[in-house]
Amino acid sequence: MKLRIERTLAQTLAGEFPKGLAKLVARYCRHKQLGASRKVFLPCAMFRGPDPAAVAVDAP
Repeated sequence: MKLRIERTLAQTLAGEFPKGLAKLVARYCRHKQLGASRKVFLPCAMFRGPDPAAVAVDAP
């Protein structure tokens, strides 16, 4: 299962979220028929349970 994502967005997300999150996001995007974006990564990250203060909600 591959997650199609722009290189610049991938670099940004890699700095904000744990490595294993991309697989969950890929499944979520496939199920919901969405494109990968930071907006999709946020709820998936909360599902995985990282410290909410560690994820900047106001970032683009």
